[in-house]
Amino acid sequence: IMNRFKVCCMLVMLYCLPLLTIAQTMQQRLKNIPDSIFPYLSQNVYKDIVNSPLNETATMVNVFGDTLRQKRLTNSDLEFETQNFKVQAKLLVRNLEKDTILCFVKTFFGPAAESEVRFYDKNWCLLPSEKFVDLDTLQLLACPDTMKLSVFENLCSLIEPKMIFVFLSPTEPVLEYEYSLPLLNSEETKKVRAIMCKRKLKWNGEIFN
Repeated sequence: IMNRFKVCCMLVMLYCLPLLTIAQTMQQRLKNIPDSIFPYLSQNVYKDIVNSPLNETATMVNVFGDTLRQKRLTNSDLEFETQNFKVQAKLLVRNLEKDTILCFVKTFFGPAAESEVRFYDKNWCLLPSEKFVDLDTLQLLACPDTMKLSVFENLCSLIEPKMIFVFLSPTEPVLEYEYSLPLLNSEETKKVRAIMCKRKLKWNGEIFN
């Protein structure tokens, strides 16, 4: 019986060992963030974030003297913004590797919102985004059944430049994609929105799809 008990204990320890490697929090991950990730932030800002109480908002100043608002900080999520940009981040567990990667969504506010999505490993090495986002599912335009194909194609041609806004959900591992329309007037925007589709991609442990 004792031998059987020891075997069970060993199996539990072996199962839990990989889980311990993914227990790093957002604040712990930010302790060694390279300056190149966000050149417009300073190490003092990172220290403020790392030392901030969880689930509290805070106000800081970046290297350009702009006010930075920390809107969300949990063990797995971070969100901060200035007047010109917003950053959302989420730690994602990879089921097969028993590790975590960090998903960053940076959104810049110009004539319209434009986002970029990046992924980093625990050593802050940039990972290929196409490995973690199923781009084949990103059909952001669709022709309604009642619309002529020629009208649909004409509306598609109005979407220039092609700018995409991405939202990272704070409550679940979901990315939402849709087009931004910076150069259209109100009438054109109304027409184009009739063919636009907002796509939600959910993290399945290896990829957003």
